[in-house]
Amino acid sequence: MYSRLRVLGLTKPFVRKTILPDWWDDEVATSPAGFAEALVMISRYIGIDPARLRDPEADLALPTPTHVKFKRSRGSSAEDVSLAQNLAVQVMRHAMVGTPAAPKQLPTSALDIRAQILDKGEAWVGLEGLLHFLWDHGVPVLHVANYPRSAKRMDGLATRVGDRPGIVVSVGRKNSSWLLFVLAHELGHICLGHVEANGVLTDANVDADSEDDEEKAANEFAVELLTGSARRTWRATGTWPNARDLARYAIHHGRQHQIDPGHIALSYANNKNFYPVAVAALKLIEPKPRGGRTIDDIMAERLDWSRLPEEASEFLMRMTQIERP
Repeated sequence: MYSRLRVLGLTKPFVRKTILPDWWDDEVATSPAGFAEALVMISRYIGIDPARLRDPEADLALPTPTHVKFKRSRGSSAEDVSLAQNLAVQVMRHAMVGTPAAPKQLPTSALDIRAQILDKGEAWVGLEGLLHFLWDHGVPVLHVANYPRSAKRMDGLATRVGDRPGIVVSVGRKNSSWLLFVLAHELGHICLGHVEANGVLTDANVDADSEDDEEKAANEFAVELLTGSARRTWRATGTWPNARDLARYAIHHGRQHQIDPGHIALSYANNKNFYPVAVAALKLIEPKPRGGRTIDDIMAERLDWSRLPEEASEFLMRMTQIERP
């Protein structure tokens, strides 16, 4: 079984440490009942029918969602991120069991969402405020970071299980502002109707310069949500600022106009294609970045863990790399 799963990119250490529960011992599988139990557990968390797993002659393939869209850039392909996509969707399915709030109708307007978040007293639309807004509307958001080493992770994906939306952020960045834009972009796909029931839309890379119509629309939605205008950007006039000057400007301007300072720095970098200064400025704006941890902490707080079977809880915690509260 380990050899067959390895063809899919699921290595033996990953299956043992992440898919199977803590109590598992391979000796259990020496009996037919024990082997059947292992198949059921593996099937539950990777989405492959246990009968197919049982048949040693059957070719194994990752399940494909009913409606799937893949948005790529920089030469990536759907196959590159298929394993990460499948695992992320499986994690989301289990998280939705523990999502207590019934899903509420999301506004289709980015400005409406922005107004609702700011009305709660937030200084700007930041990562924490947007996360609480989504959980309040019954939309779980996960930071899935634990994949097999060979798996190429996507920046993020938006999905619907049945008609309940959910968002997974997997971008390999720590700064909150990076994750904030990916989250706002994926929310744009949901609010704009790009994700069908039982479907998934996967962004291998959230690309601010994409020419794909849905990607452009999601980018504009995200910018409008974060800044109040779908066209708002920042460019240097005259000499380029150093990191300290950029950080000071972003913090001052952000407070004045209710815009996340890190987003201002990233917008400047995107327009000038000069990321080293922006990255250095982000370190000054958020010296101890905890974007992924913020998503994890709010998920741990908002999930009703009592709804989840113990083994499903373990799987969810391993994939998001958190400790249950």
